[in-house]
Amino acid sequence: MSEKLTQSKMMKALDWTYDKAIEGIPGFDSAEDLAENYKKSDDLVACTNSLIRWQNAKTGTTGFVSGLGGVITMPVAIPASIASLLYVQIRMVAAIAYLGGYDVRDDRVRSLVYVCLTGSAAKDIVKEAGINIGTRLTVSMIKKIPATVTTKINQKVGFRLVTKFGSKGAVNLGKMVPLVGGIIGGTFDSVSTNIVGNVARKTFIEQAPVEGMSADQHGGGTMDEKIIEEEAVEEAEEVVGVEIDANALDESDEILILNGFSPRLKDLWDTVLGPVAVDVINDEEQFKRLASSLYASLPMPLSSLVKKENFVAWCYENRQIFNVKKEEDIKDSSTQ
Repeated sequence: MSEKLTQSKMMKALDWTYDKAIEGIPGFDSAEDLAENYKKSDDLVACTNSLIRWQNAKTGTTGFVSGLGGVITMPVAIPASIASLLYVQIRMVAAIAYLGGYDVRDDRVRSLVYVCLTGSAAKDIVKEAGINIGTRLTVSMIKKIPATVTTKINQKVGFRLVTKFGSKGAVNLGKMVPLVGGIIGGTFDSVSTNIVGNVARKTFIEQAPVEGMSADQHGGGTMDEKIIEEEAVEEAEEVVGVEIDANALDESDEILILNGFSPRLKDLWDTVLGPVAVDVINDEEQFKRLASSLYASLPMPLSSLVKKENFVAWCYENRQIFNVKKEEDIKDSSTQ
């Protein structure tokens, strides 16, 4: 079966998804709440890079489509995989814009959020509007963008996204790469989300590259292992609020770190595994197997600071926070 993804459908999907990202949907933070979870220091570039890493973790797993599928039902015919990816990416970019001090309810900011979704094509799309993606936009600059220009920008974005998700504007549902949990492969989604996040960071956060810092250190590529470890420790210290010695971590330290990251872990868990986790809440072995699979997707700093067995055990002990039934509810249901 083949369904055509038109420019009109894409724009309706973008507008609907943006509204939901700003308002929030059951079980998921709004873009503003998401941003607040990552605003742990005055270093907005570091906060933004952390946010991008965690969103990559969601889209890099094939299960995230099923995690969002139950709450994202668009008013237009869009494949579930695309709907889920759009939601994660739009919410991420809007959160980055909010971190940068922009009014995410402004239609002009909305248009720039859409532009970021096109990744490397963003510069071409906004060129006619005299906007330079790569230097931070001021609020006054955004206010000068006329409505006619934002309309043209939105139209171009719609066309670009249609061609991005399907050659010649058509998405053939029967011929896309089949993977467990979704139509679009997790690797493609993760790479796409990373590119979109980097464009958003350059658009809404960065004024210019930091002197002496390479593009890799800005989040665009691989970094030296020592730099990664240092960033991991710094971020964990900001979240937990205590000094951390990465060379002398014990189980209690790791639990402290996991407790500090629990809001982000809940968001990641709900997106990737939520509905599945509810079904296996009474099965310790199955639940821990899910937690084990999620560990492979953890971004920095957790992946370098917390052992897998401690992560799995912590998830099971704290499963009540992962949008699943509480222990007392489990006992009540078992007696009925």
